Amino acid sequence: AMLAFRCAYAVYDLPQNVLLALATGSAQARTRVATLRLFFSGLATLSVSLLVGLAVADGDAQSRARAFLWSAAAIAVLAVGSAWGLRRALSGAPAPADDPGPAPSALPLSTSPAASTLAPAALLLAATFVVSLTASMFSKLEPYLAAYVLASPIWGGAMITAAALGTTFSQLGWAWLSARRSRPAVFALAAALLIAAALVFLAGVTISPWIGLVAALAFGAASGGLGSLMWAAFGDVVAGRAQMAGGLAFAAFTGVSKLALALTGLLLGLFLHAFD
Repeated sequence: AMLAFRCAYAVYDLPQNVLLALATGSAQARTRVATLRLFFSGLATLSVSLLVGLAVADGDAQSRARAFLWSAAAIAVLAVGSAWGLRRALSGAPAPADDPGPAPSALPLSTSPAASTLAPAALLLAATFVVSLTASMFSKLEPYLAAYVLASPIWGGAMITAAALGTTFSQLGWAWLSARRSRPAVFALAAALLIAAALVFLAGVTISPWIGLVAALAFGAASGGLGSLMWAAFGDVVAGRAQMAGGLAFAAFTGVSKLALALTGLLLGLFLHAFD
């Protein structure tokens, strides 16, 4: 069932990724689309968390399973309906104006419009692999921290929620900042904030859960900023290519991210297995 779900999700998700490049005409538009997409994705994540929590809160195992099934069916209807609405909206929309290419400052590497796009594409693939590999460890390890260190599921849930809120509502700020500063500068700021938040969380969460809560909020904001910036920057690289080439490029970008997530799960499993 999980394998079928993941295959179906890839068919649903990948075209949306490709639209980041195909349905926009400038680097600024791609930044806006990337941040808005993550903003609404964050709202959806929070909504699903609340819905699932309510669905499985009471009753016996059979009633909880039935509630979960109906919740999943309702979400599937929303997914298909929104995809149909997006198709209708785009079928009647004019094609975006030809983008002359992002300015050199819009890409992580300074390249002229005539230069090869292989270097920035490879750099972005490496960056998304590293960020996906490391940042995802926070959400995967946090339940163990809540259970065995804080001994408080309430604080654990609060920190996960804070990280999700940071990812969601920081997107408006990242979009505002990206319109005023070069993409490498904003990328560096988000990376520095991510490192600082991780160090503060490490040093302070056992001193006071409130420190961990604030650090989790900052961690979510920083990781969300890096995510939207990398998606927008990769859209810059892919923009102007043929539809099939753009699809293959985003398939590689998405695949690298998912591979890093899978490797994170495997490494954490081996790491946690070494402890009592």
